[in-house]
Amino acid sequence: MTVGSDGQPAVEITQPAGKVVPLRRDEEAEVIGREALAPLPVHNAVTSRVKTLIPINDRERLNKLVTSASDVEAVCRRIGSTGLYPYSTLDAEARTFEARQFPRSSGYPEDAATGIAAAALVFGLLNDRSVAPDDRIIRVLQGRAMGRLSEIRVRVGFADGRAVGCLLGGRSRRRMPPCNPMLHERSTPQCEKSILYVAFFLSRRWRRWGRRHCVRKPLGRGNRWESSGIVSLTS
Repeated sequence: MTVGSDGQPAVEITQPAGKVVPLRRDEEAEVIGREALAPLPVHNAVTSRVKTLIPINDRERLNKLVTSASDVEAVCRRIGSTGLYPYSTLDAEARTFEARQFPRSSGYPEDAATGIAAAALVFGLLNDRSVAPDDRIIRVLQGRAMGRLSEIRVRVGFADGRAVGCLLGGRSRRRMPPCNPMLHERSTPQCEKSILYVAFFLSRRWRRWGRRHCVRKPLGRGNRWESSGIVSLTS
């Protein structure tokens, strides 16, 4: 950990070299319709955990994507992934990209910053030759659709022209003081926010338990999606 020029902590951790495997066309069709895809393959990529890299035409389409947690969990289990990571190119020369992460079963539908997914994406970009094989910083923005935009920075290390790992980092900024509601006579705004976070997490876990252990009746197919696959575009 170092301190940046703005006085904020800058943290980097190491990740091993990534592995990238393209999905079969039938697996790809389960995830998303071709009309939303950029002319690049859909990959499963991993440094620490397998993420499915989905190249989207542009940022506007990326931030209009919708899906459901139950569908994400089901398709991720079928294709051997821990989350879907759709992304688009913002500025190829500046090596800047934007992504979203829909985790397989983390108790929440979307994540605002996912370092291991960004690291996996960088190795997918190297595999597709979307970035040059050098150690310049690659920036991955995430969380815009949630109103919680983050920036993840990745630097790849090379030895004899071969990628041997990467440094994954970003800036840390304290948003509110730590809070333990049991230590306060009166509830503070920070405590109330902490309680809401816990209640939301537990409610998600309860709904996941219900989906697995309760009998459900089908409601009919209807017109759920505008395209094939579980990830679709809102109108």
